[in-house]
Amino acid sequence: MTRALIVWLATACALVAERPARADVAHEEPDGTPVMRVYVSGSPAAVNRLTATVRELCARLNLDVVVEEATAEAVLEGAPAARLKAFVDLRSQAPRIVVVDPKARREAERRTLPTGASLEMSVEEAAHVLYMAAESVFSARSTPAVELAETPPPPAANAEKKAEGERTAQRADAKPPRKEVAAKTEQPPEPEATKVHEGDTPRRQTTTPSRFELELGGFGGASVFSPSEALFCFGGSIDGGVRSGAFRFSVAASVGAYQGSTVAQYGQTAFLRAETGRLSLVGAWHATRAFVPFLSAGGGGDRITLNANAVPGAWAAASESRIDPMFQALLGAKIRFSSIGGAFFAFGTDVDLAPHRYVIEANGARQTFLELARVRPSAFLGLTMTFPERHDRDATGGASP
Repeated sequence: MTRALIVWLATACALVAERPARADVAHEEPDGTPVMRVYVSGSPAAVNRLTATVRELCARLNLDVVVEEATAEAVLEGAPAARLKAFVDLRSQAPRIVVVDPKARREAERRTLPTGASLEMSVEEAAHVLYMAAESVFSARSTPAVELAETPPPPAANAEKKAEGERTAQRADAKPPRKEVAAKTEQPPEPEATKVHEGDTPRRQTTTPSRFELELGGFGGASVFSPSEALFCFGGSIDGGVRSGAFRFSVAASVGAYQGSTVAQYGQTAFLRAETGRLSLVGAWHATRAFVPFLSAGGGGDRITLNANAVPGAWAAASESRIDPMFQALLGAKIRFSSIGGAFFAFGTDVDLAPHRYVIEANGARQTFLELARVRPSAFLGLTMTFPERHDRDATGGASP
């Protein structure tokens, strides 16, 4: 009777001891798909672009991404539980990224991006930093389980286990020891098209998507038509081109009208006015988010009219209204107020390829009444509005909103 009671007690104790161990193992296993919470300080456009990019990348790791707007890094302290937490600051001149691993109670990544990059490049780089930080954390967590399963125990552990087995075998009523096998974490194989091999650099880091941009502008300016005559103008322009990274190449068309001016010479007067049209190639460099220098070169024509009706006895060597072929070169810069609005200034030179002059007959002799300059300095100041394309091409050629 006593021996049967002892056997029953030993069996009950073994079952009670197993239950907490199994409960601990189940507690450590993740429930469902892991989540990374990303808090972004930036414009709504930057938040949307970062959300689409980082979700696409982290889908390779079977990692859900929740993106929310925030103002400071302190939001990470009170954030809900997640596998990873991150803060991205896109408002400062030097964007920075902080990734925290709550389970290890440490920072997995802290990085500051280059100050000269555009907003699009900063968003792309931030998304890849988040992806690589998550990949590094997951790789570090899966290493101990693999090593435990593949590395043989040391000789001292073998000897201790052998002695324990002999002591257990001497008790006939004891339950045989339970074998524990370290489980390996298995993930479904990645598609061949999305595999990232060691040593490879993601294509997004080296290839910046190109996009089409359209700009409309209005301007005012002045040009020196002759050493004694400077005319003021107003006009508009349309500029369409492709931006890739920090560079933009486009074609611009502009028209302008110069206010008329009275020309007085030899006691006589005439009225001078002009209209212009230009077609130019433009190259721009986004040095910073707000400062964009550019160079423009092109050609067109100037329609120049001189009303000599107020000049008694005068005659023109050519018709009173004619069109001169022109070449123009401009150097200037744009100052961006926002993603769509800005101002610009430019200084340039117009070269008249067929200049002409007007003469007057006074006292039986011909005298020059007005001679147009071949080289005409000019300056312009205006406002622009940019309409960027709403779709960016990714590395595989697809489109994402």
